[in-house]
Amino acid sequence: MGILMINCPSTGHAVSTGIEVSGVDQLPTVVATTKCSACGCVHEWTKDSAWLAVGGDQYREVAGDRAPAKCMNGHRAGAH
Repeated sequence: MGILMINCPSTGHAVSTGIEVSGVDQLPTVVATTKCSACGCVHEWTKDSAWLAVGGDQYREVAGDRAPAKCMNGHRAGAH
């Protein structure tokens, strides 16, 4: 099992989606969203842009509160 990861388009940092799976192939082909622990924005992603962090123990921790950031679409974080 591993944690499904995406890249934050604002910071370029790896971000956990909070989804634990045994493989990316088992996911449906849909657009999903994740609130980003790196910038606070909500990012859309598909399984084609995600990868599996095998083990992923370091990504299971919940990110603390962060100050609202300006998202790439111009909205403030949390205003979506």
